[in-house]
Amino acid sequence: MAAPVATWQDVVNVAPELSTVPEPSQTAFLAMAALEVPAYQWGKRILDGQRYLAAHLATISRKRGEGPTTDKSVGQISQGFADMMANGPLGTTIYGVEYERLVRILPNVAMGFVP
Repeated sequence: MAAPVATWQDVVNVAPELSTVPEPSQTAFLAMAALEVPAYQWGKRILDGQRYLAAHLATISRKRGEGPTTDKSVGQISQGFADMMANGPLGTTIYGVEYERLVRILPNVAMGFVP
């Protein structure tokens, strides 16, 4: 039996602001999520993992440098930079944070195996 695969509507249900993502991008994000969220590790939570990871990927692709900033100043001149990795790669979006939470509650992780 084939593993279930999330649809873009599944993603939009948790991230309504992503409803306007172009279809080719939707397909790419869903394909990436399906590869990273295998059924043998995720079991019944597979669609949750796929939808939150796809939402995370789509959201970071839209941010393009927005995020927590790191400012540098010399005298009256200052410059700010986005620090996209301040909270780790998954901590850059609320969807990545949820995906990371889901990973931590997987049975394999609880037993010491990291997916």
